Amino acid sequence: MIKNTLYIVIGLLLLGMYSTVGLSQEKPHGDFEEERSNIHSGNKIRTTFFNSGMVGRVESPPDIGGEYPINSGHEHIGDMLIIVGAEIKDANGNIKNSIVTPRGPQVSARTGDKDSESGLWYTWEALPGYANPDTNLVAMTDLKDADYDNLSINSLTSQEYKLTDKFGISWPDIWPDKLTDVIDPGWRGKWNGYFGKNQFNADQESYYVMDDYNDRRYEFYPDSTDHSRRGLGLQTAVRGFQWTQVLAQDVLFTLYDITKIGTYEHDKVVFATLMGAMMGNVGEGDDAIFNKDENITITWDFDNLGESNYTPVPYMGMAFLESPGNSIDGIDNDNDGAGGSGNTLNRFFFEPSTITKGSQIVTIDYNTYDRTVRVMQDSVVIEHNDFRKVIYAGNTVEEEPFNGIDDNLDGLIDENNGAEVEIAPGVFQEIFVNDGLKYKDWISTVGLDNKLIDERRDDGIDNDGDWNPFSDDVGLDGKENTGDPGENDGVATSGTGTDLPGEPHIDKTDIKESDELGLTCFYFFYPFNKFALRDDQTIWENIQPGQFTDTNPNVDGDFFYASGYFPLKPGETERISVAIIFGKDDDAVLRTKQTVQKIYNENYNFAKAPVLPTLWAAPGDNEVMLYWDDKAELSKDVLSGYDFEGYKVYRATDPGFTDAEAVTDAFGSRKLDAPIAQFDKKNGVTGFFPEGFDGLQFYLGNDSGLRHSYRDTSVLNGITYYYAVTAYDRGDIGLGLQPSETSKFATIDAAGNIETNRN
Repeated sequence: MIKNTLYIVIGLLLLGMYSTVGLSQEKPHGDFEEERSNIHSGNKIRTTFFNSGMVGRVESPPDIGGEYPINSGHEHIGDMLIIVGAEIKDANGNIKNSIVTPRGPQVSARTGDKDSESGLWYTWEALPGYANPDTNLVAMTDLKDADYDNLSINSLTSQEYKLTDKFGISWPDIWPDKLTDVIDPGWRGKWNGYFGKNQFNADQESYYVMDDYNDRRYEFYPDSTDHSRRGLGLQTAVRGFQWTQVLAQDVLFTLYDITKIGTYEHDKVVFATLMGAMMGNVGEGDDAIFNKDENITITWDFDNLGESNYTPVPYMGMAFLESPGNSIDGIDNDNDGAGGSGNTLNRFFFEPSTITKGSQIVTIDYNTYDRTVRVMQDSVVIEHNDFRKVIYAGNTVEEEPFNGIDDNLDGLIDENNGAEVEIAPGVFQEIFVNDGLKYKDWISTVGLDNKLIDERRDDGIDNDGDWNPFSDDVGLDGKENTGDPGENDGVATSGTGTDLPGEPHIDKTDIKESDELGLTCFYFFYPFNKFALRDDQTIWENIQPGQFTDTNPNVDGDFFYASGYFPLKPGETERISVAIIFGKDDDAVLRTKQTVQKIYNENYNFAKAPVLPTLWAAPGDNEVMLYWDDKAELSKDVLSGYDFEGYKVYRATDPGFTDAEAVTDAFGSRKLDAPIAQFDKKNGVTGFFPEGFDGLQFYLGNDSGLRHSYRDTSVLNGITYYYAVTAYDRGDIGLGLQPSETSKFATIDAAGNIETNRN
């Protein structure tokens, strides 16, 4: 008798703590020995990432570079590298442009910044203490919730760790950045969550911390109290998020909190990503465009043929959901204060003007950026760091872009940020990015009361007024009923100045409290290895604000995607969020970006699917019997409570489920698969959810009643089948929440063996 070859799609999760690390160092810093990787696979995207600022492949195989859809084997990212650059003055008084990058792919001419004599990497390196030292994994969670309480870590290979662990086994016992919690120092045995202690909003969340301590390229010391620290004196906390919710199932979110350590004040800082796209896992040519209004770039394969000629090849977007902020220039850079007071800039502000004796002017204290209105006498002196300029009465003044100085004495800094956009190869058009934005007028006082001009995430102020005393008054650790400082005191408690998140909707936890600069540079270059990552000056020149280049079609090129300049003073933290988005075409990617931007602006507050059921199977003669547990029925959504509604059963003959019957939206984008069976609670919740999204409505069932088994008699012996059982909730139209469904993850065979390269 010939039996089926059967694979079952489930999710895996590990519980428990297996190691203990010591307390944090007095001045912790990155260490080459701390480099680790893990695999994000929390929705339809699967990719390797490293705790040194890179997403994608150092080596291929075994690394996975932006596989989409999951289990398809189709990869689209060679490497995505996080880059920060700044202008510095070295110990000899020379102005330098210093760049910190990850190590990069080790098989490319673009391999990272390594000193040829010492062999040291002048790159981002991970800090110790943020992962279990007994594993080679970046710390991560996974709410697919399999029971691994009794699992021995010594029984798994490193590859199996990445396929099974994401919950507990990769965590340290104590978190170095939570030792200041007076109630629970170090959060021992608990997840160090973005949303607070042991808060699991995302289906997968990763966390690590890195710095540029080892970058010794220049004779520059960013911390006068510690000359062992080199680089720019930056420490970056990095979090990755994935949700299975249909609105975000094609997105990998990454959040960067960049903190200035030491005593040196940076005036000109640029954040950039270098994207080495490989759409369709081939390198014959990718195209890319940028959309400044939406802060996104979109990349695609020019002939729509992937490796082995598969088609269609998806489109991929890289988008700023939150870009660096500039809270000192007096301009509403992100235009979120448009509904408040203030006049608007126009190109007439950028024209030369004459300062006469007796006219009112604004001067700036560049230590505090406080403004003073005064009457022009014979002259005024502008001083900032090594810059000194004297303006005399009768002088004609004009704002110089990107010098960090108020050249025309109106109180605004760099309001003239004219940029050149390449509208055709070699053809440039001048634009003014600030045209139409509101600003502060210190002379007339118009706009000074608009809290969304020059807002910042460390001022202790609820700038946008969205803190809710009834739901948000949970104290410094972000979790209710822990008795920590600030809980139930009727006042918004900010996490500013601490290692704790603070309450929702204030400073650290409020996305809208940053005056974002948006996309300020897009530079497409080819060939992909045009320059090395050690070439600081070339990189600096190509990530400058105001530079936008068109693409050259049908070439194997990469691109920089950047935002700047922004200042970074000692102790300040700048938050940046980048999303990788996949879709069937550029319109689909853009629609998803607009959707997830709303999700991000609401601090990721959207419905979360129930936990994934554990699935078992018994293959038979031309039949398969499926069994699953009921743990999904106990799931509680953070927004709508206990809202579990039912199960759906899916089947396919390929691991990516691409041959399952598709359910598309009104634009033809595949959003869901059609199940072969569905079982829902008998509770009167039936039919389609009343509100759709993009012309698609979610089917909630017909009160069939819950079941925990299904016999599939429509299979044939000798054919490989893949199954999934998912759980879904009912949504909440009153809260504006669409129904959420778990997605399809790891594959194991009927004997329980993990299939290689499945997650």
